[in-house]
Amino acid sequence: MKSILVFALFCLLSLTLNGQPYYGSNFTDIGIGTRQNGLARSITGAYDQAYHIFYNPGGLGFNRRFQVSADYTKWIAETSHYSFQWTGQKQFVGSRKSTLGVGLVYLGMPEWDSTDGLQSPVSAQSLVFAVSAAQRLDWLPLIGEHVSLGVSLKGVSSTLAQSSAFGSFLDYGLMLRTGRAEVNWGVFKYLEILFGFAAQNAELLPLKFLSERTTIPMLKRFGFSLNCGTHETYSLSISTALHQYEHFGNAFALGGEFWWRNLIGIRAGYESRRHVGGFSFSAGLRLGSRNLPLLLPIRSNRDLTADFCHSGSGDILNDVNRAGLSLFVSGPEPFALTRPADQETITGTQINLSVQETSDPDPWDEIRFYLIMDADKGHFDQAVNMAKSNFAEFVSTYQPTSEDDMNSRSEELRNKLIICRKTDHPQAMNLELSPDKFCSYYWTVLAVDLDNHVQVAHGSDYFRTIHISRPQLTVEDIYLQYDPLIKGRSDDRQGEICVKLANKGQVETPIYKLSVFIARQQNEKEINQLKNQLREGRIGKIWGEEFIEPLSAGDSITIKLDDTWRVPESEWGEHLAYAKVEINDPNIHPDLDHIAQRKNEQFQPLFTVPRWQEDVVRIPRQDLFNVTTIQFTEIQIPVLPVVFFPANASEIS
Repeated sequence: MKSILVFALFCLLSLTLNGQPYYGSNFTDIGIGTRQNGLARSITGAYDQAYHIFYNPGGLGFNRRFQVSADYTKWIAETSHYSFQWTGQKQFVGSRKSTLGVGLVYLGMPEWDSTDGLQSPVSAQSLVFAVSAAQRLDWLPLIGEHVSLGVSLKGVSSTLAQSSAFGSFLDYGLMLRTGRAEVNWGVFKYLEILFGFAAQNAELLPLKFLSERTTIPMLKRFGFSLNCGTHETYSLSISTALHQYEHFGNAFALGGEFWWRNLIGIRAGYESRRHVGGFSFSAGLRLGSRNLPLLLPIRSNRDLTADFCHSGSGDILNDVNRAGLSLFVSGPEPFALTRPADQETITGTQINLSVQETSDPDPWDEIRFYLIMDADKGHFDQAVNMAKSNFAEFVSTYQPTSEDDMNSRSEELRNKLIICRKTDHPQAMNLELSPDKFCSYYWTVLAVDLDNHVQVAHGSDYFRTIHISRPQLTVEDIYLQYDPLIKGRSDDRQGEICVKLANKGQVETPIYKLSVFIARQQNEKEINQLKNQLREGRIGKIWGEEFIEPLSAGDSITIKLDDTWRVPESEWGEHLAYAKVEINDPNIHPDLDHIAQRKNEQFQPLFTVPRWQEDVVRIPRQDLFNVTTIQFTEIQIPVLPVVFFPANASEIS
């Protein structure tokens, strides 16, 4: 009698633990997952997250970036059934959806003795350990984000009394998602269709028990689901699957799931297989930051689902009850800042910002984006941390919509933040800064779903720094390069005007314009009035106007005007020269503070060169100089290298 029962238990346990709901025995079938059994295991082409490790590894490519699930079933002969799954999302080979998963299934019974102590008690247990990897094919054009492939490597260990066996198997799968479409069918706003295929139990290492090979049949799954919903109200999923068993025929499964406000869900399913199928019913309760947050002391952006299922086990076993928990991320998917690059310097007032596209793992959720920018790192961090910890407070502080929100504290904080802008197009955010804004800014973008789950741009640069710089063209000097020869009164040439310019900014200047004005200075007391008149162009003559090629940051240049400065005898004496430099590009705004300090202009006095009297040269007694005379056959020209004369005089006396 004992041997018969033990053999039956062995058939039950060792073949069950391939981690799938169907095994190589018509005697029994135990599936894993409370929600999955509530849908009669019709989930090959349905949203399922972590349990796809054992149903369709291809579905893991669309998984949330983190999920932990566990379930428990206790059924015939005190046999206990546990499962545990973990999945995490990484970025790999150009895809933002690379998923790794680990699954564990245990089925066993305690020590059992049917001999009334004549023989030692025996026990039976089996264990399945699975490692999975899945990849959404993001690098494929057009269809890449809708296709995912995955594999699961399973190790099966079974123990009966003092005997044990081990084998390994491979599963692989594919899932396709159409992407949601807006349909507005009554209470349902969106629609999405999924298709799935999986092949399971490809044998790698045979499972042998007592030298006998135990066959776990190959299984092919084909699945389809139609999903529609609106995040704030209702959602409905209808899924169906066809299971083709090697040597055991086909089975058909149908399931449906309905959720109200993402809080309470009900499920039902039917599986057609005679000995292990039947009807199943399930219910779920989702707790998170939106639903009953005070009862869930866990991190923000984490939700917890508790599920219960009552399912049939065909015409052989009794109906069983199952319970399960799932903890998962519920906020928007990670995304990164794309442009401008960190530490990039921008010269204009137009700033183009962009981030990666992102989505929410809840299929009916919607995302809006907030751009945060500030020149003060402390104020910037304060705003970001407030948004992460209490988004409602963040909105009322930085974007108040009523007078009640306009309290003194929020006014103070809001005034500190340069920019807090809501946008629906984060891939093309254009800012127009005032021309007087030039410094370093810290910026980032928040993705926020309808439940106020906040995702800050991720990575080592969750924020970036941009430097707003303007060209700082400075007029350092303006002077007259005199003609080396002192000429007579009839020659009005004075020399060439030179202007020294420098770029004091951190960026190269565009093409710019230099203008020089010169006017006769009549009265020392009216010098300020004369300067203003020159600036306004009311007096003076535009002596030179030059368009200069770009000047690199930190460089300087001396520009010699093309025309010689000529002054008739009637205007000999002191003049005031005014030089001004301007950027000749309407899209590049200068540094207004630099201009306010009038560093882009310069005033300098210029004096005309004294002339010889043509008839006589009178030299004061105290002045000494050498005279060099060059004689030609017909012409003699005296050259005086050094001349002393009274200040501001127009003649040599």
